[in-house]
Amino acid sequence: MPAIIQRPERLVILGSGITALAVARDARRLGLSALIMDTQAGMAMTSRQAYSRILRDAEDMTLPGLVALAREQPSLLIATSDEWLRFLLLHRGELDAEFARVLHPASAQLATCLDKQRFAAWCGAHGLRTPRQFTLAELLQSAALPCPLLLRPAETRHAASPAEVPKARQVSSRAELLLQLAGLERVGLQPVLTESLLGRPLRQYSVGFARHGGQTLTVVAHKLRPLPAACAAGTLVQTVPDAALDALGRQVAELLDYSGIGELEVLRDLRSGEDFLIEVNARPWLQFPLGEATGSDLLGLVTDMRNDAAARAGTRARWLDFRGDLRACFARPDGLVRSGQLGALDYLASLLRARRFACWSLRDQRPFWNGLRDLLTRPWRPAAPDPERIRAGGSAVARH
Repeated sequence: MPAIIQRPERLVILGSGITALAVARDARRLGLSALIMDTQAGMAMTSRQAYSRILRDAEDMTLPGLVALAREQPSLLIATSDEWLRFLLLHRGELDAEFARVLHPASAQLATCLDKQRFAAWCGAHGLRTPRQFTLAELLQSAALPCPLLLRPAETRHAASPAEVPKARQVSSRAELLLQLAGLERVGLQPVLTESLLGRPLRQYSVGFARHGGQTLTVVAHKLRPLPAACAAGTLVQTVPDAALDALGRQVAELLDYSGIGELEVLRDLRSGEDFLIEVNARPWLQFPLGEATGSDLLGLVTDMRNDAAARAGTRARWLDFRGDLRACFARPDGLVRSGQLGALDYLASLLRARRFACWSLRDQRPFWNGLRDLLTRPWRPAAPDPERIRAGGSAVARH
C-alpha cells in the first residue's frame, strides 16, 4: 500500500524583518501556520499571525534546529534575506532532504543570483542588457578611468552599515577607485565595476515574479521614493502596467529555469527607453504584498495553495513603508522634502493614496505600534541599519 503523503500545513520563514512579516501574513491568508526563525528578534516576531523562535547564532546549532523542526511536522521552508539564502545554499542537501519543499530555485541558479559578478556574466551570455562591465585588471592598467564607474560588492551584506560596506559608490578617478577597493578588501569582499548611469534621467522598477509547475505570475512596480541616486530600497512603490517589463520578468525566470519567488531590479533610461537589468533577488522582497494586492498570488502559486479570489483584486496598488519614507523625505541633508525636491503638500497627498503598508495591518497591529513607539522615542538617532531597508539600486537622480 503506497504511503500517504501529508500536505504541509506549516511554513518556516528564515528572517524576521519587514519581508518576513509580509510572508507570514500571506501564509496565514492561505491557511498555513507560519513559524518565523532568526538569530535576532526583528519586528516580524511581534506579529500575532505567526509563531517565532530565536536560533542560536552558531551554524552548528542552527542546522540541527531546522532539521528537528522539519521532522516534527511536514513543513515548507523560505528565506527572506541574502544571508539566509547563503546559509540555505551551504546546507541545501540536508534541508531538501528534511523539508517537504524548499521554496527557492536550485543551487546553481541561487548561486548565480547571489553573486553580482556571476549574474552580470550570465546576463551577457543571454543577451540581456546591463550597465557596461569592467574588469579590475583593465582599469588598473589604464592611466585614467574610461568613464565614471559604479562600484558594488559582489555580495550584498544587509547587516553591514553603509559606512563599512557601501551598497554602491560612484568613483570618478583612479585614486578614488583605489581607496574604495581597499575598503572592500578590508572586509573580504570582491568588487563589481560597471559604468555609472549618473547623469541620465532614470526610473527605477521592480518586477516581482513567482514560477512553479509551468506557471509564472508577475507584478511590475515603479519605485517612487527614494530616487535612484539613494541606492536604497523603495519606501513608496506603486504597481504599473508595463508589458515590456512584464515580458522581461518572464524571460529571465524562464532562462534561469527558476522555481520560487523572486524580484528583478531594473533601471530605465527615460531618454533612450533602454531597460538595464541590475540584479535578481532570489526571494520575496520588501514590497512583496503588492503581488496579492493586484491579483498575483505569488506565495499561493509556489505552495500549491493558490487562492482564486486573489485574482479578483485590483490591478493598481501603492505600498508605503512609513518609517523608512519619513527618513527618505526629511533626513538631513538630502531628504526629498527637506532639500526641496518634493513639496510638503505633494508628500502628504502621496501618503493618502497608499493602500498597502510595510507594518500596518488592521488584523495584526502590534508590529506597527511597536515601530511607532520606537520612532517616537528614538526618532532620528543613528541606529543599526535595517537589513531589508538597505539595498543596492541605481545610480542617478530623477524627478518623478
